[in-house]
Amino acid sequence: MFIGAYPEEEVNRFIDSILPTGAELDAKEAEQAAESGDVAAAERGFRDALAEDPENEDAALGLAKLLIDRGELDEARAARGEASPRARGRATCVRCSRSTTGPRERVTGRSPRRSGSRRPAIGPAALPA
Repeated sequence: MFIGAYPEEEVNRFIDSILPTGAELDAKEAEQAAESGDVAAAERGFRDALAEDPENEDAALGLAKLLIDRGELDEARAARGEASPRARGRATCVRCSRSTTGPRERVTGRSPRRSGSRRPAIGPAALPA
């Protein structure tokens, strides 16, 4: 029996809200399987996570990445479509980082500035030591 400042139901509800769900655990395990090269286990894990929670962004995006790598673009789009708009934006960033051209070049048709640019360098290398 719980005795405290908050009713037991409220405490249990709070604890449930901070603990990972079964779908979140499945997605995390699938991500680890993908990183270790076990694509079949990763796909199963992502699909299991989505079966339990169709709105699980990590599972939807993880499955989409696997499908893209296999060339199954239509199914990858469908998996990505199940994710929230914010997660779909992350998937676009992943796709951009894997391509040989940068996002600016794809959008504008121009390459980013190369060395010899008149613009000063920006980033950690430009900071004084």
